[in-house]
Amino acid sequence: MIQLLRNIWKKNNIPNMEEFYFYLGEKRSRLDILINKIKVNLEKERAASTLTIEEVLKKKEEKRKEGKNDFGIVIDGINNTLIRFAKCCTPLPGDEIGGFVTKLTGITVHRKDCPNFHAMVEKDPSREILVKWDENLIETKMNKYNFTFTIVLNDRPSILMEIVNLIGNHKINITSLNSYEVKKDGDKIMKVKISIEIKGKAEYDYLINNILKLKDVISVER
Repeated sequence: MIQLLRNIWKKNNIPNMEEFYFYLGEKRSRLDILINKIKVNLEKERAASTLTIEEVLKKKEEKRKEGKNDFGIVIDGINNTLIRFAKCCTPLPGDEIGGFVTKLTGITVHRKDCPNFHAMVEKDPSREILVKWDENLIETKMNKYNFTFTIVLNDRPSILMEIVNLIGNHKINITSLNSYEVKKDGDKIMKVKISIEIKGKAEYDYLINNILKLKDVISVER
């Protein structure tokens, strides 16, 4: 409204409020026209203010419905809760995932095809919760995820060194490595359990495709 009055003053060369009153008193402007202009202006301001408030509330509601965190996970309807990735299936960005609410550890994120996840949901469906990857956060923060997989192979000299060198050539950090012998159909084979830090499923798939090309590698278990 103040801006409207200033516009009237400027348009009619009125320097101050006293001159404005005099201007009205001289009836050089009809008071009813001025009042109507003020009403229209106030209604516009009120409409704009209401719209802004609605937009703010809408954004707050959307944020409440999609709780976000630094793990790259969006959780349906929950903010600031404890999240952990299931060790049984170690989900990576790119995997289809599901969440399960636990009594002590908050929300555990599993791969959708994880047998343990299916068993828990079947036992208590009320604890399943919708979760998804926050693609924007994953791209901007460049998070790396701890991931463990097992290579099944025929033992031979230097095979472990070849695997380690291959992973290093992919610029992937190894956090632990353990190997042990097992029997399969009466024959001895080796299993190598490796933990790495990796960005997502696409990087993992590329790495595994190259590992499977190595001589004496039988399979890779995730």
